[in-house]
Amino acid sequence: MRRVLLLLPALAGFGAPAFADDPLPHYVRTGSDLACQQEAGKTAANDTPCLAIGDVQIGMRRSRIEFRLGKPVQTIEADGRTYYGYALNWSNAGQALNASHQVLTSAMVSYDAQGTADSLQIAGEPWDGAWRFCGLTLGDSASALRTRLGEPLQTGPGDAGATVLSYGPSVAIGLRNDRISSIRIAKSGA
Repeated sequence: MRRVLLLLPALAGFGAPAFADDPLPHYVRTGSDLACQQEAGKTAANDTPCLAIGDVQIGMRRSRIEFRLGKPVQTIEADGRTYYGYALNWSNAGQALNASHQVLTSAMVSYDAQGTADSLQIAGEPWDGAWRFCGLTLGDSASALRTRLGEPLQTGPGDAGATVLSYGPSVAIGLRNDRISSIRIAKSGA
């Protein structure tokens, strides 16, 4: 996802709650910002504990990510960074190896100089794995997104006709047809 340029006024969203079934750590809305809550009623010193989607967390070593996801199926160079693409969901899953397969859901990960994940984006079709971020997953409605995280700080165009909602430097959500089509998390500056 690219960074968005159009700044919206910090509108509603004050006090948007975390939900009882959200596992800790999770984000809660504090005014116009998101704060990482590591324990009930206790804000974390930084965002790192909340920066996870499913089984992958920012700061996780590449070897551990590849143990969970396998080797990347694609490598992309962009803006002086290398992004590694991992297939999460294939068409024709479970069929013979000679069957035609297409990646339906993927994870793109970049790593810092120490070999730990500093950005992660999942995108594509909803699937059985249904990795969650703040109780949200691919295919959830724009309404569910706003109920969980409130109004974004910025919004703008994304890839392939999506709209990107930015919730600060660490969180961006892509919407297509009023459904979540991508979720991106990153260490500040990545």
